[in-house]
Amino acid sequence: MKRTMSLVLTMAMIFVMAIPVQARWEVQTPTSGQYYRIRYANNHRYLDIPSEGYSNNGTQLQLWDYAEGNQNQIFKLEDTGNGWHIVAQNGKIVEVRNSSHDNGAQVAQWGAHNLNCGLWNIVSNKNGSVSFQNRESGKYLNVYGGGDAQNGNKIVQWYNDGTIAMRFYLEILSYEDVISASFDRQSLDISEVQWTQYNKSLKPYVTNYTGWTYEDNNTFYVPKSGQKIFATMEFLDPLTVTKLLKHETYKPSIQSAIKDAVSGEVESNIVSTLAEQLGFGSKVQGISVNLAYAMLKILADEGENYNWNRFVDAAYSNGNIIQGVIVYNYYEISSWSSNGTRQVYYQKGTTVEYKPWTGSNFADVHYTPVAVNHGEWSLRFK
Repeated sequence: MKRTMSLVLTMAMIFVMAIPVQARWEVQTPTSGQYYRIRYANNHRYLDIPSEGYSNNGTQLQLWDYAEGNQNQIFKLEDTGNGWHIVAQNGKIVEVRNSSHDNGAQVAQWGAHNLNCGLWNIVSNKNGSVSFQNRESGKYLNVYGGGDAQNGNKIVQWYNDGTIAMRFYLEILSYEDVISASFDRQSLDISEVQWTQYNKSLKPYVTNYTGWTYEDNNTFYVPKSGQKIFATMEFLDPLTVTKLLKHETYKPSIQSAIKDAVSGEVESNIVSTLAEQLGFGSKVQGISVNLAYAMLKILADEGENYNWNRFVDAAYSNGNIIQGVIVYNYYEISSWSSNGTRQVYYQKGTTVEYKPWTGSNFADVHYTPVAVNHGEWSLRFK
């Protein structure tokens, strides 16, 4: 596995691409289905679901500093036609506990429902902010204590006292703020499947493990072997890809290859230093971790793992810049026959495709490869 100095130096020039940070902007008129951060009007703290109760019904909302990548501060606003749902990233909605009409009643999260205590009017204020009026009580979402509220101040409902405590700014999030996303199918559209037909008399001799079948007159149909059917897709941002690349350098097979390289196959002090940084000698401070990715790319190109190579190729497809990757997974239909019987089955994820994305082009590439009527996006934001 002889490698020249020039190849190593070329790969060592890799640097990590940062996703462009888009300036956030404020809106007073929300769009149903859009994602927002909700900022308190008197400082730069946000509506937040405490991490320790993030998955629990009844967790009271609080105010907290902006934290990049903190999904506890991301909310989707959905117009029900009878008021707005404020939907957390965990799928729960913001409500007034126990349908209370009392001042100071807790504003918390709960599993989705259509009770009035979980519905809000969004009222525009003259200063560009908005207020949230509960449809059950007529009272307003309020920062307890008001003023220059600190981290951890609780969110309650209160009568319309006109103070800053009931005023918030909606900061809209765009696709450029997406750092990762996944799409999972809820059910299969039967129109996507290519079929093999059998006479009904042969049905007892065909075992269909896919569960996808239909019958017509004297014929029954099972999925044709050899086809791929779209299952899921996932977007990974450059930071996530970077971490995956770094993690892969610690695979025993990769470590072994690096040892071989350092033992004499690669004539480069750079690679020796890399090996030391990875733990094969004394620690050397100051070496760029990107050098580890460069070495990984060289080793992966040796055929270490076919799927991993395709992932790396997608990550590096924009020159030497590490970029995000789209991962497409498919169902793969197979069949097996013996002694006059046939078995039809599928394996999920046996076929994986990788494509690059830069973060800013998510709006252009997030569409599924086939028309899918039943599926759900899960988005993670900066």
